[in-house]
Amino acid sequence: MNRINKRVFSLVLATVFVVSCFAPNVGALADYKVSPYYVTGSDYTTGSDYITGSDYITDSDYVTGSDYINYTVIFKNWDGTELSKKIDYRYGDTVTVPSNPTKPADKKYTYTFAGWDKEVTAVTGDITYTAVFRATYINYTVVFNNWDGTELSKKTDYHYGDTVTIPSNPTRPADKKYTYTFAGWDKEVVAVTGNTTYTAVFDEFYINYTVVFNNWDGTELSKKTDYHYGDTVSVPSYPTKPADELYTYTFAGWDKEIVTVEADASYTATYNSIHKDGWFQENNNWVYYKSGEKVVGWAYIGNNYYYFNSNGIMQTGWQSINGTWYYMYSSGGMATGWQFINNTWYYMHSDGQMATGWAYIGNTYYYFNNDGAMQTGWQFINNTWYYMLPGGQMSTGWQNINNHWYYFENSGIMVSNAWRQDSNGWIYLDESGIMVTNKWIRDSVGWCYVGSDGYCITNAWMSDSYGWCYLDAEGRMVTNNWVKDSYGWCWLDANGYWDGIYY
Repeated sequence: MNRINKRVFSLVLATVFVVSCFAPNVGALADYKVSPYYVTGSDYTTGSDYITGSDYITDSDYVTGSDYINYTVIFKNWDGTELSKKIDYRYGDTVTVPSNPTKPADKKYTYTFAGWDKEVTAVTGDITYTAVFRATYINYTVVFNNWDGTELSKKTDYHYGDTVTIPSNPTRPADKKYTYTFAGWDKEVVAVTGNTTYTAVFDEFYINYTVVFNNWDGTELSKKTDYHYGDTVSVPSYPTKPADELYTYTFAGWDKEIVTVEADASYTATYNSIHKDGWFQENNNWVYYKSGEKVVGWAYIGNNYYYFNSNGIMQTGWQSINGTWYYMYSSGGMATGWQFINNTWYYMHSDGQMATGWAYIGNTYYYFNNDGAMQTGWQFINNTWYYMLPGGQMSTGWQNINNHWYYFENSGIMVSNAWRQDSNGWIYLDESGIMVTNKWIRDSVGWCYVGSDGYCITNAWMSDSYGWCYLDAEGRMVTNNWVKDSYGWCWLDANGYWDGIYY
């Protein structure tokens, strides 16, 4: 050491001082551009090795902040989309990690973020991290249904592109019209691309039916073997039956109703035997024969209808037939129109049926109770009030009843809790249907006043115990507003009353 020139020793000390002052953290030296001077063996003090003043370290040799190295850290999504990028990291910095990215599901998988393609560490240089995702299969359901919706097979864990397992060919039972053969599925069965339902399709084949018509003695009148379900039957011409010693015969029809084809069928001709016709009295009862048979039920005889019970006896008075009331005169003829029976008015329709409920007669409506009696006065029907005049007619329009005015719609319904308008103005009917007079009315819009004639007062001042108020062109009490009359402007407050001052 004693061989080193004192000036060289000074240089070494200066170098150590610079390093200790400007790079105190040895581990951070990679952040700086530093080229320290070393003293080698050739620096021993020889005459030529003296360090001159120009060899001293000057201020310009100091390491400054502008000498930091910047590093770039990039985070990318699975498709290369840049999630974040920072270009001014320094060696050893902690990296800021972006929020977990997402990857949209495709037809085969859903995706869950699993992390990055490499461990995220403190900065040591430029680096790119790429998101990594965990794929999870999407399950698809494939259902095969029969024609009626019955499930033939169902598999819920197919994956995209899987080959579908097709069930055995289903069957469909024959109905009355067709037999059925499996024809395939409603759409082509393809590899799985999503949830799918296939429905069986069947070809239809007609079932043939035979319909035979026979005469009374079994003689075949017609036969057709290729009818289909629902077809209309071709009926042969009316057959005949020859007369015998007691009767002549007229064709009466077939032994059962001829209907559209539902199955194999056989129809046989039936006949009425003609013995004697007209009115006859038997055991003090009147009966009527037609074509040799005693008439039963309704019969149109001599321009009127008559009714005969199951024994053929003519009926009189009130008769309930198939749940409907009729009135038969003492002569047996069916009554129609108005009938005054036992001090009560009834109305029999043109078909003889007794009127009940509402009936439209002679351009107006009448109401009959369940016993057929004509009703008058107030009637509460289906939760609605009507008024029937003394003659039974349904009231419409204005009616004065017991010194009260009421209004009835064209339908007869009594108006209540409502305004009505005519050529003279607006009128209010209260909850009882009575026209209101000399009273304040409040509706959903505001206050109105109706006078002694029942009409809503308009364009006029009104006074009561509280003061003066004004009713506008629609009859509404003016509130919070100005009104101008012949004396000037007036202010109406929130309650509709004038403050008494002209402005």
